[in-house]
Amino acid sequence: VVLLFLARRILVTRQSVPRLDRWLRGFIAANAVFFFLLFFWFQEVNPLFVGLSLVTALLIWFTGVFCAMKRQRSAYYFVAAFSVLLLANVLTHLRNLGLAPTNFFTSDGLQVGSVLEMLLLSLALADRFNVLRREKIAVQKEALQVQGEMLAKLQESEQLLESRVQERTAQLQDNLATLRLREHALNQISQGVMIANADRVLTDVNDAGQQITGYAREELVGRPCKLLQGPDTDPQTVQRVRTALNAAQPFHGEILNYRKDGTPFWNELSIVPVFDAAGALSQFVGVQRDISERKAAQGLLVMALEAAEAANKAKSRFLATMSHEIRTPMNGILGMAQVLLLPGIADRERVEYARTIVNSGQTLLTLLNDILDLSRVEAGNLQLEAIAVQPLALIEQTEDLFSEQARHAGLVIQCHWAGARNAHYLGDPHRLRQMLANLVSNAIKFTRQGHIRIEASEIGRSEQGALLEFVVSDTGVGIAPDKLSLLFQSFSQTDTSTTR
Repeated sequence: VVLLFLARRILVTRQSVPRLDRWLRGFIAANAVFFFLLFFWFQEVNPLFVGLSLVTALLIWFTGVFCAMKRQRSAYYFVAAFSVLLLANVLTHLRNLGLAPTNFFTSDGLQVGSVLEMLLLSLALADRFNVLRREKIAVQKEALQVQGEMLAKLQESEQLLESRVQERTAQLQDNLATLRLREHALNQISQGVMIANADRVLTDVNDAGQQITGYAREELVGRPCKLLQGPDTDPQTVQRVRTALNAAQPFHGEILNYRKDGTPFWNELSIVPVFDAAGALSQFVGVQRDISERKAAQGLLVMALEAAEAANKAKSRFLATMSHEIRTPMNGILGMAQVLLLPGIADRERVEYARTIVNSGQTLLTLLNDILDLSRVEAGNLQLEAIAVQPLALIEQTEDLFSEQARHAGLVIQCHWAGARNAHYLGDPHRLRQMLANLVSNAIKFTRQGHIRIEASEIGRSEQGALLEFVVSDTGVGIAPDKLSLLFQSFSQTDTSTTR
């Protein structure tokens, strides 16, 4: 077992002959087992142990031969030592078997072989130690050389690193100055600028963005971009924004956002994706502008345009109606005038025709006065008089004015004053009479049967004066509920047909 360990160490079998090294380890275990068995079954185990010893010696010898074939100098001494030992063992066994004579070599050869073996093994060990020493010196030299090279490279790397650090420091200082300049410029513009990462989480915002939204930078950084959306934000616009961002495409549009205090504002929003050197999406830059005042002005402009268009259409309808109203008395005047030019007309008929011309002229004058008054109202130049007015006399005069026309239409006109008969008030009797005349005229025009009632009453009084109410009611078709809103609109009628 000791020889096996010694052989593995001297011959370095693990590196030089790894396969034989595995056999040597196996024989170490086998010899140890047989050596242990000799203490208990010497007679039975001894022949086997002798054979195992011979095989072990042969294995060690062959291992030395293989190592010598690989030009391992210590293996030469080792093979020589085991060759001498094997020869001495062979001669001794031959003498014991009677196959060789008894002489110095057969009787003392084993001891001589052992001595020579020890001597040669000592030489092998010395050579192995010498090899190890030389390898150690070579390794030390190589280590010193490598250390020198590493020190030189380290110094060179240190110098290079120092120069690069200086260059990088200068670049960083320049970049820092540029960033400060850009940040200053960014904070001076009136548009809000927000920067978000690829996950649409805000990473920075300028001063204008904080003023527009009402949020501080610390409240915005780290929060999602949808923070500014609210209940009235258009879902379709939000979807358009998401579609553009998902495709890494720019977006420009208007969206209703909400400030920190909950007040809405119209935001003109532009979003641009930013890509890194590898072409991957890295950030989004959004520029926003509060256009609430512009949107309000646009709304007012649209309302004004709609109102102007509606007024224009109403004026057109009013002119069409007035042209028909004016055409009726004009036709009467022209028709009767042409009849008067005919020969052989009796005096009674001539007077009747002339009265018709006068009545048509008065009707035309009334229409023209109404149009003139309407123009004054539109221009804000209509002035009201303040003279004594007797409400009972006023409604009775209106009843007398339209009684004949109502009688021809088969209608009855009634009037009623809910007050003292001789009550007087300060007012404009001409405008009141004009108002009542228009209302009664329309009532006669749109009532087929029944009556028309004119009423007046005092419904309120204070230190500044009294409030009178005049009512004209009829049993006609009335006004449809959906047309009531047109009553007090300029140039509007509930029935715009000219053939009514």
